[in-house]
Amino acid sequence: KGLWMYQGSLDNFGVAWSPDSRWLAYARGQDNRGRAVYLYDTSTEERHQVTSGYYDDRQPVFDPEGKYLYFLSGRTFRPSYSDLDNSFIYANSTNILAVSLKSDIPSPMAPRNDDVELESDKQDEEQEPEEDEPGDKPIPPVEIELDGFERRAVALPPKAGNYNALEAAPGKVVYLRRPATDMGPEATSALVYYELEEREETTVLGDIDGYGLSADHQKVLAWKKQDFSIVDLKEDQKMEKKLRTAELEMHLDPQAEWKQIFNEAWRLCRDFFYDDGMHGVEWETMRERYGTLLRDVMTRWDLNYLIGELIAELNASHTYRGGGDLEAPSRVGVGYLGIDWEVHDGAYRVGSIVDGADWDSEVRSPLVRPGVNVKEGEYI
Repeated sequence: KGLWMYQGSLDNFGVAWSPDSRWLAYARGQDNRGRAVYLYDTSTEERHQVTSGYYDDRQPVFDPEGKYLYFLSGRTFRPSYSDLDNSFIYANSTNILAVSLKSDIPSPMAPRNDDVELESDKQDEEQEPEEDEPGDKPIPPVEIELDGFERRAVALPPKAGNYNALEAAPGKVVYLRRPATDMGPEATSALVYYELEEREETTVLGDIDGYGLSADHQKVLAWKKQDFSIVDLKEDQKMEKKLRTAELEMHLDPQAEWKQIFNEAWRLCRDFFYDDGMHGVEWETMRERYGTLLRDVMTRWDLNYLIGELIAELNASHTYRGGGDLEAPSRVGVGYLGIDWEVHDGAYRVGSIVDGADWDSEVRSPLVRPGVNVKEGEYI
C-alpha cells in the first residue's frame, strides 16, 4: 500500500516479475514524497525495501537473463536559475541504473582488459555450435543478495534526461527518451536501447508516443496517436506498415457494461474512502437505492449522472466522476476579432474595439495592428 497514490499513480502502477516468477519488483512512495524500489519474495511472502529512497527511484525491471535489476532514478542535479523568481529548477534529472543481483555478478560497467583477439581464438569461435535439445529450456532460479543491494547500483552511460517506459531484453535496456524540459513543444520521444556488451545507445524508432515489448524481446509494438505498427528491436525502424485497427469490431451490451461500471464505482468508494464508517451512510442501502435506477439509464451521460448522485451521498469533496463513451460533436476553433458589435440603422457596425494593456500582446485585437484600417463606428 503506497503513501502517495493519487489517480495518476494508480493508473500507471505496475510490477515487474523476475524470469522465474519468484520475485516482484515495484516502486513505493516514502515519507519524503520520493519513491524507493521494493522486492517481494513470493516463496517467503516477505517484502524488502532495497533502495533507501534518498533519491526518487522508480520503474524497476528485471534482466531476462536474471543478472540485473534496472530502474530509473532522479539523481543528477544540474540546476537552472530562473529569470523571474530568484529560484532554481532541477530538470532532466533521471538516470538509468543497473544493479547486479548477486555480488559475484560483474557490474555492467566493470573495467575491461584491452585484450587482442588471436587468430587461433577466432578459429575456435567459428566452430559449429552444439545444437540444443528440442523443447523448452528450464528457467534457472533467480537468486538475489539483499544485503548491500543499493551499493551495487551503477548509473549507465546515457546522460541524465527524461526517461520512461523502462524495459529489458537480453543484454539490452530499452526505454523511451522523452524530450528534455527545455526542448519545446515540437520535440518528440524516441525508442532507444542501451547495449551492455557494446556499451552504446541505439535508436530504434523516432517520433512515437509509446511502445510494448514482445515476450521474446524481438519485436516492438509502437504507436503514435491512433497508428500502431510492429517493428523489430533493431536500429532505424520505421512505422511504415500500420496495423488495420480501423477494421476492429466488438460486440457490446451497454446495459451490462453500465451495471458493471456502477458496481465498480460503488466498490471503489467502499474500499478506498478515507472513513471506514462512510460518513454514517448505509452504503449497501445506497447501492440498492440507486442501482434500481440503472434500468432507466439510456446513455453514458445518464450513467455519469447516476454515479454522481450516488457518491454525493457521502457529503465529501473531491469525489468526482466523468469520462466514458460520451457523445460529443466535433468542434472547430474560432478566432475572435475583439469587437463589441452594435446594430445601427438596421445594420451591424463596430461599436468598440476591445484592447488590452499596451504591454499585453497576447490579447491585442487583430484590428488594432499596424496596417489594418478599421475604426470604431464603421459598418461591416
